[in-house]
Amino acid sequence: MLPERFDRVTLECVLQEWFRTIADLPAGLRLAVELGLVSSAQLVRFLGVDSRPTLVRAAHRCLPPWLARAFVGRLMADPSFLAKLALEQSITLAAGVAYEAAVRGSQLGEEADLAAVSVGGQLAANAAAVCLLAPSRSFGGAAAGALGALPNHVFDASGPLRAYTPLTRAAGALAKAGQLAAVGLLMGGAVAQAQSALTAWKRRSDAAYRPSQPPPPSVQHQALGSAAWLGLSCSLRYNLLAGAERWAAERLSSLSAAALLTVGARLANNLVGEAGRLRLMGLPTADSFTRVSTAISGWPAAAAAGAGAAAGGGAAQPPQLNAEELARLRAARAARAARARRAAGAAQAPPPAAAGSGFSVKAKSVSAAQAGRARAQ
Repeated sequence: MLPERFDRVTLECVLQEWFRTIADLPAGLRLAVELGLVSSAQLVRFLGVDSRPTLVRAAHRCLPPWLARAFVGRLMADPSFLAKLALEQSITLAAGVAYEAAVRGSQLGEEADLAAVSVGGQLAANAAAVCLLAPSRSFGGAAAGALGALPNHVFDASGPLRAYTPLTRAAGALAKAGQLAAVGLLMGGAVAQAQSALTAWKRRSDAAYRPSQPPPPSVQHQALGSAAWLGLSCSLRYNLLAGAERWAAERLSSLSAAALLTVGARLANNLVGEAGRLRLMGLPTADSFTRVSTAISGWPAAAAAGAGAAAGGGAAQPPQLNAEELARLRAARAARAARARRAAGAAQAPPPAAAGSGFSVKAKSVSAAQAGRARAQ
């Protein structure tokens, strides 16, 4: 790990190695270098992004100025920011697809658009949580405001003219929680509205369509639940995760050990967060869907247990379901009965008569009569 040196001589040496001068830097970063607010390690990370022809530099130059400044500021504070973001998005995508496959079952292909909306909302919420709570070293522009003086998470490191006190750390945590809650409110409401519109369109297109899930909670319930999940649960969990990663970076001498700790911590973080998201938004959990699917398929586990109990004089008992699971079971049975009625109606419908069939039958009867008279003669 590169040392954090803030003296002017070290910064001049770094610029000479990259064949740059202070005058070549952007205005905000140039002022920060002249004031001694940028360390040698942060300057190397910026020059690595700005000087090499990579996709990161292309994306940085295509973004709006305020967004490009925030993007590079996060890379300057943490060079593994993009790797962590990619890891989080991969975990969220895998967990979201697995959940949708579990709850929708055989109707996953028919409801692929509903599943895509749900997974897309989860990916956007995860990206917002990772980006808002990642450490940043932005200079110039909006970074000079009141929010720019607050840390992105409570365990962020202090620096020259950036000495964080317990009060500023608490204020930063509250500010980020409020921002995440606002993002969750908008995201939860948008996803709920989109899914309601898609379900209504499917019902208009096919009168026999029955959703694989019972009616979800209201849009307000889902929006408020998403706001509480992002503003409270995600804010707390990602603050603790940032503190654990900073401790690992400062205490562990092996980079691979720190990377393994990061991967394991983020996997556990997603596992805990997904369970909280389902409860706060009023969505069915995987365990309830497992029990409902077992009941729909004829209670195979209970039947196997009943076979053993019958030998001992006992009787198999169906699984105990609560009201929500019973409603889901009835909806699934109604959908299955509707499909069976449609299949039976299609099988009983008489085949359409072929064109000219009456003429062909009459011709055959005339030819048969002629053949009979010929034999009689």
